[in-house]
Amino acid sequence: MTLGEILEYQRVGALKASVQENTIRIGGTEVSKETLAMILNKLGWIQIDQDPIEVIKRMDNIFKAMNKARVITEENDQFSRANVTMQNMKSIQYGSYYNRIKIECGFDRIVIIDSMPKSGAKILIYHNNPQITYKKCSSLKAMAEAIKSIVK
Repeated sequence: MTLGEILEYQRVGALKASVQENTIRIGGTEVSKETLAMILNKLGWIQIDQDPIEVIKRMDNIFKAMNKARVITEENDQFSRANVTMQNMKSIQYGSYYNRIKIECGFDRIVIIDSMPKSGAKILIYHNNPQITYKKCSSLKAMAEAIKSIVK
């Protein structure tokens, strides 16, 4: 899945999830947990350890922040074609869940680590070097602005 496609799905509300009385709705359509897991797989999730409802809700929030910050513009349109892969993993040591989102466009690689316990920040961003943190962010807005500064 490309970054442009995911941002467009978020913009039109296709990632909006709600649960009411054991009924799951994604973008207004009722789905089962199994169907939701398949949808997440199509969206680029290669590993999902947490409840799929929580995963898509967090995904919606992350990409909503990117849309609000206008990460993709006419000047950096090549990033709309960037490949996105995502993982939701459980920390063996701490028992909590975190997300890893990898955005690859040519030689550029951005990795977002969201909600990793004991990492020193809510969100970590790595750019082209997986060993050196590019930015530590305390909010989704700060994360989106940091990514925008990379892709400009």
